[in-house]
Amino acid sequence: MTCEHYESSLRRHAFGDPAPPELEAHLMGCAACRGALAAERELACRVDAALEESLRVEPATGCLDRVRQALAEDRAARRGGWGPTVRVPLLALVAGIVLLMVSLALLFHRPSDRREQEVQAEAITRSADRMEIPVITEADLEGFEPVREVRITRTKEVKR
Repeated sequence: MTCEHYESSLRRHAFGDPAPPELEAHLMGCAACRGALAAERELACRVDAALEESLRVEPATGCLDRVRQALAEDRAARRGGWGPTVRVPLLALVAGIVLLMVSLALLFHRPSDRREQEVQAEAITRSADRMEIPVITEADLEGFEPVREVRITRTKEVKR
């Protein structure tokens, strides 16, 4: 195979990918490709050095303080109050309970006959008229002492 076939594999290997076995075998016998690999590795080192240098930039004044402030506000917002992660499921739960209660009320609601209600009310009124409710006066309570102490004792259970 020609050296151009290995060009993309050679470049990927120079930038850190493992070399496929056929590339390793080709490099053993081809001095030109070994030189190209060395040049590609040199290029990879220069690219890495340039990237490192660009990342060494100091952050703007007060940037770190703003980031810390934003993180603190975010933590406080998550801790305090009911966020959307709690509020939405809670509202769904309450809505479900209300829906269940309404459904059960409609299911077990028995529309009463108005005449039946009137008959029941009349029966209750008649039975209350016939009842004699004793009236207790102070004269009836003469001679009784108020209860000052109640003592509860345990008795043996009677076997049946």
